[in-house]
Amino acid sequence: MRKLLYLSKAQLLYIILACCCCFSACKNNKNAEPVNEISDSLKTDKKPESDRENKILDILSKLPEWEKANNYIDSLTKHKHGLSVTTEKPSKDKPDYYIRAGYNGEERFETYFHFYVNPQTFEIKIMDLVDGDIVPLNVWRKRELKRNK
Repeated sequence: MRKLLYLSKAQLLYIILACCCCFSACKNNKNAEPVNEISDSLKTDKKPESDRENKILDILSKLPEWEKANNYIDSLTKHKHGLSVTTEKPSKDKPDYYIRAGYNGEERFETYFHFYVNPQTFEIKIMDLVDGDIVPLNVWRKRELKRNK
């Protein structure tokens, strides 16, 4: 005797919607070119524009947090590249250099650190993403130690 497969209306509707979505997505992306949403300002192959920027990036690259993230990204990308940065110069409203450091993936820039560096004293501040404030690096490190215990 033949067994019949009985589906509820909800199950049948779910299957039809899933098939329609898959068909539509495949049809729309058949000849689509990959989209790279990262703007030119995030490209990190640009050289720093000044000796001051060079010094700031050199100081930051020696931080243990930077080195750890750089090694992680290096292994993640199979030794193709390390930590990427974007920089914003100081302005009247923002007296510090703003440096975002992170992973520059195919689809987006994934920020790991937000650094703020005073161009005269080279004091480093960092955004504490948990508390939402910008603090000196040593304060942030103490907070991170407490959080990771």
